[in-house]
Amino acid sequence: MEKRIGITLFVVSILSMPSQVFAEFKLDSKSYDYGFYIGSLSETCILHQFGKLSEKDLRQTYKSIFSSLRKEDKKVKDRVFQFANNKEFLCKDFVPFND
Repeated sequence: MEKRIGITLFVVSILSMPSQVFAEFKLDSKSYDYGFYIGSLSETCILHQFGKLSEKDLRQTYKSIFSSLRKEDKKVKDRVFQFANNKEFLCKDFVPFND
């Protein structure tokens, strides 16, 4: 029992120290935007694959996602289009590339 308490106190004391790794961490908005769009595309594709989202709703959702994507930086757009055009992306046939 005393050993567990000692280990727990040691771990808590280590975790409570400020870390230089996290002090240097800065949120890159382009990475966030890219992750948001890729996550949105992937999640709606998964919902469609499991029958929770109809084909019509999937197309409308993708149209909305890509409409929002127009406002983003060119680098973010290019990376999202590259992901959506990848042969491993199961819902690439529903992506409105011409919009």
